[in-house]
Amino acid sequence: MNFNTLINPVYDLKQFKNINEAYKKNELAYLEQYYSKYYFVNLKNSMEDLYIYQAPNKLCVIGLAPAHPLLQRSQDQSSSGHYLSNIQSIEYDAKVKSSINKKSIKAGVAGWIIDTNTRFEHEKELLQNKPFKEGYIAIIKPKQENSDKSLSHCFSEDRYKLIRNLT
Repeated sequence: MNFNTLINPVYDLKQFKNINEAYKKNELAYLEQYYSKYYFVNLKNSMEDLYIYQAPNKLCVIGLAPAHPLLQRSQDQSSSGHYLSNIQSIEYDAKVKSSINKKSIKAGVAGWIIDTNTRFEHEKELLQNKPFKEGYIAIIKPKQENSDKSLSHCFSEDRYKLIRNLT
C-alpha cells in the first residue's frame, strides 16, 4: 500500500449495496444492526411499556413500546404530543415526570439523564409518525457498567411480542 492510497482511498461501492438495500427496506435496520433492543414491561399496565435501545457505548435510548396506549391512539395525536411535551423533570432513578397528570414514566433503567426529546413541544405528531427513530423520550447513561445487570429485568423483543400478543 502506497502513501497516495492512504490519503485518497478508492472505495468500491458495490460491496455496500446489500447494506443500502437493507436500509431502504427497513428504516430501522441501522438501529437493529448496532443497538441492543430491550423492553421494559409492566405486566399489569401497558401504560408503562417502553423500548430501550442500548448503543455499543452503553447509552440507552428510551421510548414508548409498540403496545403503549399512546401509540395506539392515532386518531388523537394531539393528546400524546401534549403529554410528552410537558415533561417536567427526570429524576436520578430514571423516572420521567409529566406536569399534566403528575404521573411519571419509568424509564426502565436507573442512571443519569443525558438528553430529553424536546421536539414534542413543536411536533405533536412525532410520536405517532416516528416513534422508534425520532420519537424517543430520553437518553440515559446507566448507573451500572454491566449492562446485563442494569437491563436484567427487561425482555427481548420476541418475549415482548409474545407477552403483548403482537405479531
